[in-house]
Amino acid sequence: MGRADNLAGVSSRSMTAKGALSAILGTALLIVLGGNAEAEEPTVEGPPTADGPISTARMRRTMHAYFEGEKNEAWAFGAAGIVTVGGGAPLFAASDDLYRGAAFPLVVVGIVQLAAGIVLLAKTDAIVTDLDRRLDTSKAAFLEVERPRMQKVRAQFDFLAATELVLMVAGIGLATYGGARDNHLLTGIGGGLALQSAAMLAFDAAASTRADTYSANIEAFAR
Repeated sequence: MGRADNLAGVSSRSMTAKGALSAILGTALLIVLGGNAEAEEPTVEGPPTADGPISTARMRRTMHAYFEGEKNEAWAFGAAGIVTVGGGAPLFAASDDLYRGAAFPLVVVGIVQLAAGIVLLAKTDAIVTDLDRRLDTSKAAFLEVERPRMQKVRAQFDFLAATELVLMVAGIGLATYGGARDNHLLTGIGGGLALQSAAMLAFDAAASTRADTYSANIEAFAR
């Protein structure tokens, strides 16, 4: 009976880990799909179909819409950080290694999300004020700053997307391995990493789409 009880206990813990893993990875998938759906509806005006340049008024309007989207995303980043840090920190005291493992990526990435949101909110208004002043001065004054800046931003999004995708796959692999080995700690770390990487990938996919559309308007303005 003792051995049977032990086997039953191990089986029960394994099912718990696998159930938790399925929930975590399912949530990660929903985040990615939701982020992609959001990315398909950018708030920034699309570039004109004609070959001619766009007006200064439209460029100003598009610029403001882009940075308003940036501020909205900063608030979302900050909120996500608060939720994951607040929800992840108590997991360090959990009795199950599954939850303690998940706490590490939840809290670490949550701090990054919160910091990114704060920094983005703090600097955006100053950028917009400077760009408005440059648009008032001349087209060249605006383009000499914003054109290369957005080229760098788009390159950064490509790097971030690749990094986040690798981390998400690594997290899924680690969680799957942990589930197969009945290692709750590895399952939790991998599941938390996959969840946070998926969230970051979804956020950045929406921001990248918005940046692409804004950049297209800048190129049209430069004609």
